[in-house]
Amino acid sequence: MPPLGVPSYSQATSPIRRYWDLILHHQFKAHFRGEQLPWKKQALEELCCRILALEVEHDIIMARRNRFWTVFYLQQKMNESEKETPTVEKHSVF
Repeated sequence: MPPLGVPSYSQATSPIRRYWDLILHHQFKAHFRGEQLPWKKQALEELCCRILALEVEHDIIMARRNRFWTVFYLQQKMNESEKETPTVEKHSVF
């Protein structure tokens, strides 16, 4: 038995945040109103697979974006510190 003591459960947040949550809210509302569910099991499974693939792609893009801007920032800081670092000229005593 899962940790919550039920065979399955779902987590939902504000529908503004994620498309999947919006679908889940529609399913819940229809169920609690005694209406026909907007999506059947097979349609939800197919949709879930597509959404998960998009979320993975989104996560990869965000990680690359964050890495790019981190490197960009660090390069700027390195360039600034090189300009501020006084240069020492070597003079020959002889």
